[in-house]
Amino acid sequence: MEYCMIRMNKITKEYGKNESYIRALSEIDFEVNRGEFVAITGSSGSGKTTLLNILGCMDCPTSGSYMINGKETASLSSSEQANVRNQTFGFVMQNYALIDHFSVYKNVELPLKYTKKKVTSKETRISELLKILDIEDKKNQMTASLSGGQKQRVAIARALVNDAEIILADEPTGALDTKNGIQVMEILSGLHQQGKTIIMVTHNPELIGYCSRIVKMEDGKIVSDKLPGQNG
Repeated sequence: MEYCMIRMNKITKEYGKNESYIRALSEIDFEVNRGEFVAITGSSGSGKTTLLNILGCMDCPTSGSYMINGKETASLSSSEQANVRNQTFGFVMQNYALIDHFSVYKNVELPLKYTKKKVTSKETRISELLKILDIEDKKNQMTASLSGGQKQRVAIARALVNDAEIILADEPTGALDTKNGIQVMEILSGLHQQGKTIIMVTHNPELIGYCSRIVKMEDGKIVSDKLPGQNG
C-alpha cells in the first residue's frame, strides 16, 4: 500500500503588488508517495524552485493546503515548521550551501544541533556517512579547499545525517562536470533504491532517467506528470 507523504491542494504563491506582481505558482495540485524519485522539470521561471522551497517549508504559500504526513503546515507555528523542516527534509543544493570556514565534519554535524531525534552516536553516524560517500579522509578539511564533487558529497552527507524521510535536491549536478555529476546521481539513485523519497529539480534531460516520475512545469503550473518513457 502506497503512503502519501506530501499532499498539496491548490497551492498558489504570489509576490509583489501592482506592476511588480508575480504569480509564481498557480493552484498546484501535487502528491508524493513514500519511496518515489520525482523529477520536477521546466524552463527557468516556470516555478520549480518556488515549489521546492514551499515543499521544504522554506517558504509559505499565499493560499492553498500543504500537508506533510497528514499534518497541515499552515496550522504550524514558525518554530514547529522549523522542526518539520529539520526532521523531515534533507537539502542538496546546486551551490552546496556549505559553510566554507567549517570543516567537513562540522558542516555535516550542523543539522544534529537542531534536531529532536535521538542519535546514539553522533561521531559514528557522521563517520559512517563520510565513509559511504568516500570522503572520510576529508573529515577535518575546510570545505573551501574541496573540489565541487567533494563539496556535493558533503552536502549529501549533511542531508542524510538526520535520517531525513525526504531529500530535496535543487539542480544537484548543476555546478559539476559530467563525471562528478554522474557520481552524485548514482549516489542519489542508490539512496532511492534503499527507500528514500527524493524530489529533484532539474533542467537536465539526462538526469530524468534516474527518476521514477517526471513532473513538468510551465508558467507556475504543472502541465504533465508521467513515468519515464511515457508519452503525453
